[in-house]
Amino acid sequence: MRKPDAERTQYLYEIKFATAISVISLTHEAVADFLEKGRYKSHLKKLRNTLNSNYLNYIEAIRNDFPEGTKISRPQGGCILWVDLDRSQINNAIKTIGHFLI
Repeated sequence: MRKPDAERTQYLYEIKFATAISVISLTHEAVADFLEKGRYKSHLKKLRNTLNSNYLNYIEAIRNDFPEGTKISRPQGGCILWVDLDRSQINNAIKTIGHFLI
């Protein structure tokens, strides 16, 4: 295996340095532009609406498609759902999934 000479190594370091700086600068410029033009607040509002809509859709799907007796808990602090199934529901779900895996 050939060992790179000092000149080539220096050249590769310079390319890496220039690339790393330009990528970071480009990202920083894009973020700065995003913030300066006031798009961040509208983005967050849209994101919150989308997450809330998805959250409500999951709750509806669980109520419609999960076995009767399934319990849904909504802890505070984010878009988190706890779904409680009793032991027989879990066993039936495992059997159903097992049929698809075979």
